[in-house]
Amino acid sequence: AKRTAAYAAFVCFQRATEPMEPRGRFLVADGAAILAEMDPKVLKKLYDRKIRISVSNLDIPPSFPGVVKEGIKGLVDAAVAPKFDMDLEMIYEADGKPGRLQAVETAESPINRHPVTGMPVWFNNAHNHARKLRDRRPCGVPEVGMTEVFYADTMEPLELEDCQEIKRASEKCIT
Repeated sequence: AKRTAAYAAFVCFQRATEPMEPRGRFLVADGAAILAEMDPKVLKKLYDRKIRISVSNLDIPPSFPGVVKEGIKGLVDAAVAPKFDMDLEMIYEADGKPGRLQAVETAESPINRHPVTGMPVWFNNAHNHARKLRDRRPCGVPEVGMTEVFYADTMEPLELEDCQEIKRASEKCIT
């Protein structure tokens, strides 16, 4: 297993939108407040099912023979995945796109404990990585960097309603 930082902040970056204000904003959210704000039914569903986040895509022609696809998968797993410094599984077509190889994080809980107080907090990137939310806002990221959030137990993308609740609670708690 890879090590992660003992302390971290839940942040969003908002680009500048006004010509007279050339700088964007750095937004911080309170993970305990997000947790308290979330609809308990959605929270329980996400906690019980856990989530997996894809961090990168590589589109391979679907017509490639299986042996070639497996060779590419092995090469990406050995050469590229270690650069992410996290435990990843290479999965073909997790999001339904033929030929797409995705680097997907292992299952994780959307709830973590504060390293000092032990207090439960919402701490994950579902609001940022869910394609259903990202496709509704301006985004200049190329397809290789497009991500998705899955329910860990079925590898189905999060439902729109769950994404919207995550977005609502997160945005309400951003300072």
